[in-house]
Amino acid sequence: MNDPTRIKGTLQAGTVGEDVLTVHRLTDATRTATALAGPCRRPVCGAGRADEGVTEWLRRINCRACLTGDPEM
Repeated sequence: MNDPTRIKGTLQAGTVGEDVLTVHRLTDATRTATALAGPCRRPVCGAGRADEGVTEWLRRINCRACLTGDPEM
């Protein structure tokens, strides 16, 4: 599948699970759980559970931890 809007290794914005107000910086990741194994997009800050879905958006990132790169915020 050749999708020009998704370039491997690029950062994009998105929300996790039911929280549609906090927009995170997303990056490529790899799930290790057997049922969910494989590549995926995950927040830089580590928000959300591994089984929660990520929805990509063309929205401004507003997660303070993603903006500063500090997962402890």
